Amino acid sequence: MPFGADAVGLLVESHEGRPTKIEGNPDHPSSLGATNVFAQASVLNLYDPDRAQTVTKFGEIQTWSLFVESAQALAAGLKGSNGAGFRILTVLSLHPRSRHRFSRS
Repeated sequence: MPFGADAVGLLVESHEGRPTKIEGNPDHPSSLGATNVFAQASVLNLYDPDRAQTVTKFGEIQTWSLFVESAQALAAGLKGSNGAGFRILTVLSLHPRSRHRFSRS
């Protein structure tokens, strides 16, 4: 869960596709198993009945394996250009590991 310029590791329990309980992830270095009031309240924002339930391509339902194949083919094509032209849209993160992961060589 994004929290300011960082993230909080969470575990979410769900029933029938709806999130019902949030707890801190004990394996995440930021939360160490704890949560705060903001994380607990975020359970209300997690359920979106309009969220996609399937993988689609140009509006047509596709299989997950087809998505993986397409992603691997895209990655292979970018390998020759060192990823030139590839972009990732994400929220700002000031965490050192994220900065290193997304830094340019």
